[in-house]
Amino acid sequence: MPTKYILPILGILYLISSYLMFQYLGIKIVADSPRYLDYAANMRELGFFVEEHNIWYVTYPIFILLLSYLHPSPALIVFAQYSMGLIALICLYKAVRLYSQNDWAAGVSGLLYLLYFKNTLYPAYILTESLYISLTCFSLWCLVQWRSQQWGILGKALSCFIFLATIFCKPTGIALLGALTVPVLYGYWKKKKPIPQNRTGSIYLGRNDAAVEYHVGNIFYFV
Repeated sequence: MPTKYILPILGILYLISSYLMFQYLGIKIVADSPRYLDYAANMRELGFFVEEHNIWYVTYPIFILLLSYLHPSPALIVFAQYSMGLIALICLYKAVRLYSQNDWAAGVSGLLYLLYFKNTLYPAYILTESLYISLTCFSLWCLVQWRSQQWGILGKALSCFIFLATIFCKPTGIALLGALTVPVLYGYWKKKKPIPQNRTGSIYLGRNDAAVEYHVGNIFYFV
């Protein structure tokens, strides 16, 4: 099967799975739902404020608040959560593909996303879990884009915004700080790592038109 069909197939499977899950569950407003709905309603009436006991969940009420300006309806929240779940699947696929340079590895990651059935179950609930999963996938995509040197200033600003939104979506979002810190420290360590001084040779990069030759710490590029 040509790899160009992997992502469309994953998208179709997500839509089918989401449709069946929604037909089975409908819109689920459960015991914790009012805390988010009431918080969003209060912010709409009083303006933005942070409730001390909800500080680690503040992203979700803001999400509900923004949607309420379009149409204050639980149905719109659920629709938005399913839509963001699809975008999250695409971001996860593209992040793994860019990092691994392998379409099949990206396809496997997308398939695993679908096999974890809660990724199509949580969007039916007025709970923060669905948004948190989506934002985590967005964060992974942003991190890979940033590390691949493909982000400009606007891209990095968007990444920081998404990172913060993820961190304050659930208490477990704080773990994202660790996930972000590791590659930053690794990149810093690589920059500080001394260049070998007593070796001579050539490194071929798997390209016919490029080679890197180094000698006593001096690097020359031939293209």
